[in-house]
Parts: sequence; structure tokens; C-alpha cells
Amino acid sequence: MSSLCRRLGIAVAVALLGSGCSINIEHQGRSARPTSELESSVDGWVGEALDSGVIAGLSLAVWQGDELRFAKGYGSADLENDVPAAAETVYRIGSITKQFTAAAIMRLVERGDVVLGNDIGDYVDFPTGDHRVTVHQLLNHTSGIKSYTGLGEAWTRTIPLPITHDVLLGLLADQPFDFAPGDEWRYNNTGFYLLGMIVENITDSSYADYLQQEIFDPLGLEDTSYCDEKKLIPHRAEGYENEDGELVNDDLIDMTHPFAAGALCSNVLDLLRWQQALESGEVVSAASYERMTTPAPLNDGTALDYGYGFGVDMVDDHRRVAHGGGINGFVTMAARYPDDDLNVIVLTNTPGPTASDLEQRIARAALGLPEAKDGEETSFP
Repeated sequence: MSSLCRRLGIAVAVALLGSGCSINIEHQGRSARPTSELESSVDGWVGEALDSGVIAGLSLAVWQGDELRFAKGYGSADLENDVPAAAETVYRIGSITKQFTAAAIMRLVERGDVVLGNDIGDYVDFPTGDHRVTVHQLLNHTSGIKSYTGLGEAWTRTIPLPITHDVLLGLLADQPFDFAPGDEWRYNNTGFYLLGMIVENITDSSYADYLQQEIFDPLGLEDTSYCDEKKLIPHRAEGYENEDGELVNDDLIDMTHPFAAGALCSNVLDLLRWQQALESGEVVSAASYERMTTPAPLNDGTALDYGYGFGVDMVDDHRRVAHGGGINGFVTMAARYPDDDLNVIVLTNTPGPTASDLEQRIARAALGLPEAKDGEETSFP
């Protein structure tokens, strides 16, 4: 058995095909008896949120040291069919997708097919006028290109229907840059949409197929996929919104819109496996992963807290590499504290602050830190 297999040896109902081992995690629900003080605290925190009606359900997992502390679901994955959430429940993960896209690009960089400092015009047809935009600047949100999700009704009215690359990018045809490339940082979904197109153009494959064949299948991520609404996805959660204190079904969105910026589905178990695989060198080289998790400065030397698909910050004196996601009906957070070998993943099927707040409370408790004071919490988009 490999060292990774031994580390994950107590895990949940998922086969780690890529590592040549299989693991089993006992199914746990809200009614499962807590096995630690931390788990008991988490049960109480989540119970308060569920009882208040803020969220329909969530799943979470905590890995610390050389063991899985717990992985479980709370509340409902599907209110109308009375389906409880579980560790295996599959959620839209929103912008956590970006680290998968960044990893796909870094694999192409390692092959010599993409150069981070090259103009994006070498790989994709997008008008940049007098500006020179690099692949690096797409990856770390410093391109200055307008984000299509910030276009207001010009974009939002199209959300329920499928959209092609040409039509979506056409919405940006007459949009000026927000700033000169490299001068500022501004979260940008267009950048990662373009990165997905680069993957397609270089590999002559769809973004979904490339990730499935090159990443999901080899790593045994059986519950991670492009979240196509037509596809049958086992254990998929329904998404909800909170309107005036009442839970209602989320608004429609065709998943061609988020694309490489936010269109993936996964569960807490696969995301644990993903984090382990990234750090262990199974996805990209150690040098590539370091590049992904090491922020580069702006043109004027100003330091940033964002690498490639990852935010990097400190929780007290503990380094955190993390990213959240928000998409119709879902809010998510996946964090790793590399110096402490701590992973905390929270996936919810109702918008709100629950995922990021809960991640912080869990991490602080696991690290023996006091709870954050108001305004001290940090999160990533």
C-alpha cells in the first residue's frame, strides 16, 4: 500500500483508482454520534444554522495530520424529495473550479504547449486592442479584461439558455479594459473562461472531456465532473435560495455560462483526494504547484494574496491556501493549511456566509486558535 493509501486509509466510500488503492469512510449524517470534541462543536454550529432556516443542507470534511477526522452531511440535499445530505452528496462547487483549470494550464506549460509569459493571442482569439495580456495575467486576475459576470443585464438575461464561446465573448467586444494589464488585481471570470478555451484549442478536446480524461479518471475522482444539467449525476444536490426567510428553488443557469470559471460538480471526499493529489505531485510538478500557490506582485511591486486559482493568506500565524465558490443555489469553501496538514472543506446548497464562516470556525478549533472576532474572518471568492 502506498504512503498516500496509508494516509487515507480510514476514508469514505470512494475508490482512489489513481493511487492503486481503495478506501472506505463510514457514512455519517447529522444523527451520527460525534467521535471528538471538534465534531461535537461542528454538529452544534451546523445545527444552529439548520434550525434557523438559513440553509437547506451541507456536507463537510476535516482532515488533520495523518487521519480523516470526519466527513458527513447535514440537513437536506433535496427538500422536495426528502433526501438527506451525506458525505457523498455532489454539489456545484462554483469557483473552486478555477484551481482545476489552473492545473490543466500548468500541465500544458509542463508539456511546452503554453508559455505563461506569452500573449494570450498566441492561443486564443480575443481582442485586446493596444494591450498585451499574458496567460499569467489571466491566471492571477490581473489582466484588466472586463469580467462578463459584471456586465449586468446584458449577461444575466442570457443565463438560463446555452451560450457559445463566440456569443459570450461577443458581449465583451466593445468593453474597455478595467486597467492596464498587471497594474491592478480584480477578480475576473472572463480570464478563466479564456483559459478554458486555451485548454480546448491546445488539446483539440472539449474542456469537460480533457479534465475527465486527464485529471478526474486517473485520480479516481468518480464524483467530480462538468456539471451538465442534462447529465444524470448520482447523489447530486438541489440548489436553493433564501427569499425573505423562506427557502425556494434556485434560479436557472445553463452551465455553459460558468464553463472553466465555475462549472464543475464534486463532493467533499473527492475534493480531499484532489488536495492530496495536487500537493503530492500527482497532478502537476512540485514547481508548478508552488507557482500556483505563490502570489506574484503587480507591475509596481505591490504584493498580492492570490496565486493561480488559489488565495494565499494567514489565519493568525498559520498559512492558508484556499478558494471559495458561489453559483446559483450553492456556496462552497475548500481550504488547506499546509504547514499543519489540515484540510477543511464545506459545501452548501444555499447561498450565504455559512461555508466560509464554518470553515474558519472549524480550522481555528482544530488549530487551537480562538474564534475570530467580527471583521477578522477572511475568505476568497
